[in-house]
Amino acid sequence: MADVSPEGRRKIEAIYHDYEHRIAAFQKYLTKVQKDFKKHLREDSDEEIIRKAFNPIAAAMEDLAVHQIMMIQEIKRVISSQLKAGREEQQALLSRNGTDDPHRPPLRSATQSQERGR
Repeated sequence: MADVSPEGRRKIEAIYHDYEHRIAAFQKYLTKVQKDFKKHLREDSDEEIIRKAFNPIAAAMEDLAVHQIMMIQEIKRVISSQLKAGREEQQALLSRNGTDDPHRPPLRSATQSQERGR
């Protein structure tokens, strides 16, 4: 995150803190439904009963995963916009320094410079 500005870092921290409590709540709920599942499952439970009893666990796992992915996506959007802004700033700086001048001859590559020195 070296290319992210202090403002970008604050945005990322705010996103993380916003999701932190929601994700913790989903993790707590997942633990509860897993315990309930284990408590109510008997040795003689058939597949249909197991599948039906597992539905709350699957839903809790889905909710948790969705919120984690949403948090990551929001953070990535902040980082992407910061990197894009940085690239645009660098391009503007290069333009002001005349490196985009169409009349300027191309720079030599390192290979061309070495060959010339021989």
